[in-house]
Amino acid sequence: MEGYPERFHGGVTATILNGAMRYCLFVRRMTAVTGALTVRHPRPVSTREPVETRAWIECSAHDVHRMGSELRQGGGVVIIATATFVPGP
Repeated sequence: MEGYPERFHGGVTATILNGAMRYCLFVRRMTAVTGALTVRHPRPVSTREPVETRAWIECSAHDVHRMGSELRQGGGVVIIATATFVPGP
């Protein structure tokens, strides 16, 4: 789970944010898979402090959903992700 000592690995945080966006669709009974994912890391994420995840739908059209999410820690945003979800198989 760690990249550098006491810091979350970027792949782990990307997976968390992707999952949060997918869950946002799931609770609305929407089925889709990740078509594209972009993650920005403005600040490192400590493994020693709690984190909060938020996700939302920015827009949806023709079963394509543009999503956003963020990981917050210590009262601020530490990672931002955007994604496009497309119809699944």
